[in-house]
Amino acid sequence: MCLTSRSPSPIPDEDSQHDKQRLKEWSSTAVQDQLKHDLLPHLDENGKALAVVRQPSLPPAKIPFRFRPSPATIVKVNNLPRYATREDVMVAVAEVLHTSLSESPPSVFKKTIGLVNFDVLMEMQYSTAQNKGHAFILLPFAFFGHRLQTTRVLMEGKPLEFRPVPGFELTSSKRLLLQKTPYQDPKIRLAYVEKISALTQYALRLRQIQLGTLQKNPHRCFVAEWSKDIVEQIGSFRFDPSKQTFRVSYEGHDILTRHIIAVKIASVKKIYRGWEYGNPFFVFLLEWTPAFEEEAAGQRFADVPKRDLEDIRERLTCLDDSHYPSAPYAFALRITPQDDTDIDGLLQQFRQAGLPIPEDTSSQGQRETAAQYQLRQIQFVSKRIYTTAVLDRFRRWVSAKEFVLAFQLELLVRNSIVDPATILQLADRIEKELSDKQTASERSDIVRQWAALIREHGAPKGVILSDQKRLIELLHRAKEENEKLLSKAALRREKAGKQKKVTWLGNELLPRIFDSSAFLCHHITITPTAIHLEGPFPVLSNRVLRRYPHHPDHFVRVHFTDEEHHQYRWDRETNGHAFVNSYVGGILKNGFMVAGRHFEFLAYSFGALKEHTVWFVTPFSIAAAGTSMPVTVNAQVIREKLGRFDKVINSPSLYGARLSQAFSATYPSLAIELDEIRHIDEVMDNDSQVNVLSDGCAPCSSQLAKEILEKLYTTKRLPDVGDEDYDPTQFVPKAFQIRIGGSKGMIYVDPTLKGRVLCLRPSMNKFDAPDSLDIEIANIPRASTMYLNRPLVMVLEDLNVHLSTFMTLQQNVMDETLQSTNNVGRFRMLLAQLKIGQRFNVHYVLGALKDLSFGFRDDCTPDSPLLLDDYWFYGMIQSATWVVFRQIKYQARIRVPDSWTLVGVLDEHKMLGSGEVMVHIQDEDHPYGYFLKGPIMICRSPVVHPGDVQIVTAVVPEDGSPLDIEKLSNCVVFSAQGKSIASCLGGGDLDGDLFHVSEYKKFIEQVQANKFRPADYTPGEKKKIDRDCTIADVADFVTEYINSDVLGLVSTTHLVIADQNMDGVGCGKCMQLAALHSQAVDYAKTGVPVPHRSIPHYEFPAKPDWKADEVADASAGDFYQSTRALGNLYRRVKAADIDELEIPRPTRSTREVELAITDELLISVQEWVKEIPDPTQEDLTSIEMLYEQYKFELKRMTTLHALHETKPLTEMEVMMGTITQKSSQQKLRKQLQARMHIHTSQLVGSVLNALLPNEENVENLNDALLRVWYTWCWVTERPYEREDYPAHVGEADKRKEFGARSFGMIVLAAIFKIMDRLTKRPTDVEAVSGDLEMVEDFEVALE
Repeated sequence: MCLTSRSPSPIPDEDSQHDKQRLKEWSSTAVQDQLKHDLLPHLDENGKALAVVRQPSLPPAKIPFRFRPSPATIVKVNNLPRYATREDVMVAVAEVLHTSLSESPPSVFKKTIGLVNFDVLMEMQYSTAQNKGHAFILLPFAFFGHRLQTTRVLMEGKPLEFRPVPGFELTSSKRLLLQKTPYQDPKIRLAYVEKISALTQYALRLRQIQLGTLQKNPHRCFVAEWSKDIVEQIGSFRFDPSKQTFRVSYEGHDILTRHIIAVKIASVKKIYRGWEYGNPFFVFLLEWTPAFEEEAAGQRFADVPKRDLEDIRERLTCLDDSHYPSAPYAFALRITPQDDTDIDGLLQQFRQAGLPIPEDTSSQGQRETAAQYQLRQIQFVSKRIYTTAVLDRFRRWVSAKEFVLAFQLELLVRNSIVDPATILQLADRIEKELSDKQTASERSDIVRQWAALIREHGAPKGVILSDQKRLIELLHRAKEENEKLLSKAALRREKAGKQKKVTWLGNELLPRIFDSSAFLCHHITITPTAIHLEGPFPVLSNRVLRRYPHHPDHFVRVHFTDEEHHQYRWDRETNGHAFVNSYVGGILKNGFMVAGRHFEFLAYSFGALKEHTVWFVTPFSIAAAGTSMPVTVNAQVIREKLGRFDKVINSPSLYGARLSQAFSATYPSLAIELDEIRHIDEVMDNDSQVNVLSDGCAPCSSQLAKEILEKLYTTKRLPDVGDEDYDPTQFVPKAFQIRIGGSKGMIYVDPTLKGRVLCLRPSMNKFDAPDSLDIEIANIPRASTMYLNRPLVMVLEDLNVHLSTFMTLQQNVMDETLQSTNNVGRFRMLLAQLKIGQRFNVHYVLGALKDLSFGFRDDCTPDSPLLLDDYWFYGMIQSATWVVFRQIKYQARIRVPDSWTLVGVLDEHKMLGSGEVMVHIQDEDHPYGYFLKGPIMICRSPVVHPGDVQIVTAVVPEDGSPLDIEKLSNCVVFSAQGKSIASCLGGGDLDGDLFHVSEYKKFIEQVQANKFRPADYTPGEKKKIDRDCTIADVADFVTEYINSDVLGLVSTTHLVIADQNMDGVGCGKCMQLAALHSQAVDYAKTGVPVPHRSIPHYEFPAKPDWKADEVADASAGDFYQSTRALGNLYRRVKAADIDELEIPRPTRSTREVELAITDELLISVQEWVKEIPDPTQEDLTSIEMLYEQYKFELKRMTTLHALHETKPLTEMEVMMGTITQKSSQQKLRKQLQARMHIHTSQLVGSVLNALLPNEENVENLNDALLRVWYTWCWVTERPYEREDYPAHVGEADKRKEFGARSFGMIVLAAIFKIMDRLTKRPTDVEAVSGDLEMVEDFEVALE
């Protein structure tokens, strides 16, 4: 092949009328206008992409290109060599477009689109390898069609002929695909296609299929629990590359069905290969259970149209009756090929598919000893363990135990740690080891620790330990560790009693629950095949659980997921809906057995439903009111006692939503009398008298607000450790999000109300519960920072906010973040904005150290002893910066200056005019607060419709007016006149919705607020039935919700289409998706789902690069470089830069830093404790006990809240409340972090409760200060994590033993807190709202 450039015919003199007309046609239809029509997005004069598509500017007067042939996006190429392939044509065309074009087109093309992408459609002759002599070239821009027609191309000595195809143009979706997706070398693409084709076409005939367990006893053995010998039927091993899966299948006895074992390639931890009796075998060690399916035996994908491939496979819980008992437990897979003729080919396919390299277990002959071979080999055992008889015996044995113990014993089997037969054989030894323990809690703690030791020292996940000697050794070790902690706990309790400290809850280790805001909850995850057990660990409490405080073990949280513990997602071929209806629906209606108890469906919280999590309960007995007669409490009794639901009893979704109010995570405050409640009317829209302006909110008196706050503060057993810079006489919350009886919403102070008054409006009342008068707090408003997010960036960009504005904001945040690493004050601000390290009071401790003149590199000289520059403080800095940069790249979460996220309330006094709001900000920088004034931008997440962003006027109230007196700090006060602004912001209301307000000048100047009217969606009709619904109807709704929960899909599709379409969020598809989004948000209440088929498809298959998650390759062919703001923001932060942030390495050792802190603290301590005697042995023992118990629970948390059980969290991650491991599951990370926040809050609270006195007199405070000082000195003497550090490891890189540094942070907080009390520094009420933020964090994570 060779290329020559054919000189174009010159255009004749422009005086010729004909040629003038031709030039006019050319300039209007060819290069200039055609480029303006085709090119997405448009370019500015510098060749850079404009952020928003606007009216095209007039074409230049002089046309840069002068060619006769007409432009086209479809070009037919004739005269092809007979055996030329599609790849041959692509190589020839690419050389034209990528070589010749680079010399002449404007530089804007090279800057914007790089190598031109295109496609080739080629028709081959039937049953031959010959083409039909022609092909079609599909081009992104018409100009390139013109270029092909003016270039001579030779293939095999024959010149190719390029001609436009009259009357045909590319569809917009295909053109956009070519414009946005990167060009791929046809050779590379061919290699990839051939690889996928080879994997797809590969099929290995099988002789035998087995499912079993891989056990360690003490050597490896495979125990087959289910086996299928393939004699007359067909068994095969095939890859499905499109789903990253391989499938092992066999025909059923009737030869009409095919059973399938579908294994995710990512689940394969190891592969073993070898020979048994001359037959090759492969054993796959899996991390989670495979999927079991059934389909018609004659079905072949290639035989049917794509539209007929839906629901061709049925999901199964097991393969057949013989497989049923072992299906949840035995999921190691063994296959035996029909023969050994293609073993090398199979190994090659393993490599191509990305499977682990198989470990050869066959004998190496004289190259190894018998002992070495014994360690490598896999023995095969045919004896079945998971039989119905064995499992029944195990369940009967477990059922006789107390639930907390039975749960831990059953966890060993359910989670495939130990098999039931082995436990039964060890039953006597287990009972003997546990017999001398006084409580079931102590015995359960031993078994729980036993399970952890098995995983850590016995067998990795996926391998069952059946070595009885080793099991008993580990059980005895768990018992010894537990006894050591218990003996220390007893000494501490005795000493606490002498010091008149509060008695601990129960005879346990360090109490995991220390106040009524949380309780220890057992968790159960139900997958299509198995039931997995977790916990117990702390979760936030609710009204129902507080009503039955002595029965926490009777309530469990149940999570429905797939095998990977992700939400159900079905591919097109699997009839997943029918499976969920029968399987999940059956469990919801019939309940299940765990640890000898039958649990029945109770209800769900609104946020948890979004994660497919519900509450189950097992019946228990309580004494009847006023008598000692026992009364049985079951799910039905609990629901009936919540109130009357007559208003919603014919709507299953609404009935479930109203029940969920009682299960929302809240903080208890005070009770109110019935005569102190006033029922007041709604405030209506003056124009229509139909629209409610006061939806979900009402005023309360100043006295009631003050009492609520005092109750919250005085009932917190965790003493306030918040930021002490606030003045409580100035900062007092004036609004609360509450639950009371059947009502919920926002209450806020009205200074005109006297006494103790709570007002409620009809919109706040959801059901009748007149006997429940406890006010529960769900949130306290605070001035939270406003952050951008991806939907908001997309909408603002289409509202005229410039790309440079976003890039400047991003750069400022990155610069400020890196600058904060050198200054303690700025770093504390960063921690407050990110809300990390809160549970360990890192922000507070750093502030106290700053007061002692400690600092980072900008605060101190390099040789200063007050420099906090060891590995621990370096780790804090690294964690915080990692969070910022990771959020910027993968979430576009960028802080906006002069902007806040606030709760909305109503102007009860009608002082604000239509379109006006009042905002009073009070924060650390402005303790007395200030009013916003003038135009501000306001919106509410999620922003979907371009009308969801508005510009309103912020006004300052008149002096002495009710709004000026109370100010309602950190709230958006909406006008009670005109149209509801809140409802214009994505259908918001005032029952606790959060609104973003911004006076950032560039947003105010650039946002074209009137470009789109606010969306006005008619509220959907609620799905009702013609009778009173039962809990079975609610169960049906839950299963339907799991099947039809498409809110995330709608949101993602909206963003991707907005990126792909030139009209952005204003395009027709995005407007349609905005309406569907509103319907999907309301689905949990209305019961009306969004049909999957109503969701528009992408404009083209490829996704924008910003859609690539942390573990995906954004440069792969599945992604294109987005030219929208999100794409530019995403690419500006490199993943490698996040992992290797340029933070100076630490220069000081831990001992140097701790010694410096000790020296400075000693001066402060001696101001109150004049003489510091040496600690007694009793003091040291008590300190050691507390530390050991803390470390024990901290270690447990590192695996409990990790993304993967085999990759535990670090001590720093737990302290900062972050999970740094890369993952494609952002939602899962948020859920685990929220769960960890609750757990750490209770753990830290328990330690502080043990360190700090309850009585505030000076004598007690001095004694407590001395004890805490002893504790600090003791913990600084803890050894390094290892004694044999290599010589090349410097002092600055040596680390303390696990738990010592985080425990030291708690001790420092206690020291500073006591000294603050002694100096009578004011107490910060923000500590209460900070604690309540756990409620908000948990619900937000679920949403």
